[in-house]
Amino acid sequence: MKTFFGNYRDKIAEKPGVFSIEFAADEFSFKWEHCGLTADFTGNYLYNVMSHEKKTVYLSEESIHAIKYIVNELLENTLKFRSLGTVLFACVTDGDELAFITANTVNSSILPTLVSKLENISNGNTETMFFERLEKNAAAETQTGSGLGYLTMINDYGAKIGWKIESIPDEKECLRFETMVFLKIINNKKEVNEMEMKGSGYNLNFDEKTGVVSFKGTFRCSNEEYAEITKTLNELAGNKPEKITLDLTEMEFLNSSGINMFAKFVISMRNKGETMLEMKGSNKFPWQGKSLPNLKKLYPAMTLTVL
Repeated sequence: MKTFFGNYRDKIAEKPGVFSIEFAADEFSFKWEHCGLTADFTGNYLYNVMSHEKKTVYLSEESIHAIKYIVNELLENTLKFRSLGTVLFACVTDGDELAFITANTVNSSILPTLVSKLENISNGNTETMFFERLEKNAAAETQTGSGLGYLTMINDYGAKIGWKIESIPDEKECLRFETMVFLKIINNKKEVNEMEMKGSGYNLNFDEKTGVVSFKGTFRCSNEEYAEITKTLNELAGNKPEKITLDLTEMEFLNSSGINMFAKFVISMRNKGETMLEMKGSNKFPWQGKSLPNLKKLYPAMTLTVL
């Protein structure tokens, strides 16, 4: 049994490969932080290989960021939903596109839910689905996952995604699940030139007096870490200051769970309507110009500045 969804390309394995990594998950503990490490390696490796060895393709900062975001989300999904067994990650070229592939096993019990999700993404309006999901997540009392990864890849990065579900001979409990994400290569020869919380690669500063919250570094946090950040933001809002400013000008990276956290806080502030909300970003990090305007759409009265 083989079932295909979206923009799956069955002959992609015949294309020239850039590299592949196999995580022997039964023997080697595949952890959350490995997603970010592999994503950073992929972006940096492709920049060096394609921009320096070939001398014909130059990856822009925007492309490198998109690569890191997509790989991080792909591997996080694999980690969250895989069954036991080997996890494969590969990168190949297909014309003017890069293809990122993950392959792993999933429990056959999730097949109906998985098929429904993939059909909806393949055939639905992904922009509408994105905002509906943000609203739904904001209303949920508990959070098990953002559900934004694939939608963000499509809407913010113009990626094409395909999936294959395949039965495994003599195996009834598990299925092989393969995801392909295609990203058009952007060529660019010019380089684009109080209270504190700290985590792996990031830190936050909360100034209760001024209402300014500064985010710095790379945010690839788990849901548990984001829950702690949300709790502190809500405590600050509970003091009903005249204004809260979220300063993201030094935030280098934010995964989909982080986007979901901000959306939930923005919607909460919108519904309360007691405190002015301001968000500051920087075009120094390409993801901000793509993702922050979506938060503004959720709360039009919020002041958004991306410089």
